Amino acid sequence: MPAPRICALFRVLFTVLLAPALFANAESASAAPAAAKTSYLLSIEAGSNLLPWGSTDHTGYLGLFGMASRPMGTDWRLAVLQPANLDLTDQRELSVFDTTVLAQHRSHTLGPLMRLTPSLGLVLPTSRRSRLEDSLYLGARGVLRLSLDLTSRPQLSWLGGCLDLSATKAFHQYETRISGGVNQEYRFSGWLNLSASLGDRWQLSTDLIRSANLSYQGAIRNRFSITETLTYQLKSGRSVSLGHTNEGDVLRANGLDSNIAIYGAYSSRAFISLALPF
Repeated sequence: MPAPRICALFRVLFTVLLAPALFANAESASAAPAAAKTSYLLSIEAGSNLLPWGSTDHTGYLGLFGMASRPMGTDWRLAVLQPANLDLTDQRELSVFDTTVLAQHRSHTLGPLMRLTPSLGLVLPTSRRSRLEDSLYLGARGVLRLSLDLTSRPQLSWLGGCLDLSATKAFHQYETRISGGVNQEYRFSGWLNLSASLGDRWQLSTDLIRSANLSYQGAIRNRFSITETLTYQLKSGRSVSLGHTNEGDVLRANGLDSNIAIYGAYSSRAFISLALPF
């Protein structure tokens, strides 16, 4: 079975488990705990690679992402995230991915322009592949976020950015998969997000991701992802996004030449997504 096409919105979830706007209202919620309530997000995304329609190498997917989050006292916010993916190419198989539980602490000021936000997360093996193929029974992750705080610079309020650094430890019953491959024990990731508001409703952003995956036998696999997104804000927090992403191994098959590029003939994908908070 080919590797599933992961929706661009929650592709980042598997890499760093935190999107820039995921907890955007955490500060306001912690300031008024009496009015705290559970908030929800549903995102629907369709995408495909850039090869000709009808060709044997053309692939497409429909991605779904759901999240429920709630303030926990004045300092913490708890979220449960569930992604799923429908492969539109071969057997139209629906894949339900692992469930993530995140606890994010309130942010801390670092100088006049920066804020630090720590988070802790657990990965629950709700996907069939994790349970039966990989023998995963738990994952633990820590994330540190450095974000720009330009409230004191009104002339730069149209700019945004953050850097997420994460470390993940996976706990497997066996070091090898049923297929014979070696499971990944650790993952270290860095994710840089830069954004610019274009008027009241448009936003242009780019995401640069670099990750290193270490197996139980010490083998290292380095991955990258580059994404560009144009988002239009609708009413009530809803948004529509168009984007392009390219991802793959950092090095080419010869192990020497760099494979990092904005565009790849076989690895690039275009997507459109609709985000529905409620």
